Amino acid sequence: MMREVKEIGRTVKCIEEKVEKHEGILSSLSEKVEKNSKALNYVQRKVNSSSEEVKEVSEKIKYMEERLNKADERAVNQEARSRRSNLIFHGVPESDKEDCKAVVRNISEHFEGQV
Repeated sequence: MMREVKEIGRTVKCIEEKVEKHEGILSSLSEKVEKNSKALNYVQRKVNSSSEEVKEVSEKIKYMEERLNKADERAVNQEARSRRSNLIFHGVPESDKEDCKAVVRNISEHFEGQV
């Protein structure tokens, strides 16, 4: 019976050592979970902040695209309006450094008696 009590005592001591070891492991794991939780919260805040920035930039891009489209429309409209009163003469050669007044004078002299 004494032997059985000693055996039970050793078993209890062994169990206590294992429990103590596991408590240390659990404590270490708890610390790691706490650190990971803090890191995750930090990352979530950064992602939320970045999402807001992306949303703002997207809205600005959309606004700028709309302004660009309107500016393009105005430029096309202005170009069309500026060409409305232009005269087009066929058969008159063009040059890069032509004198507009001289060209008009030559055309008017050419057609002077025909009109």
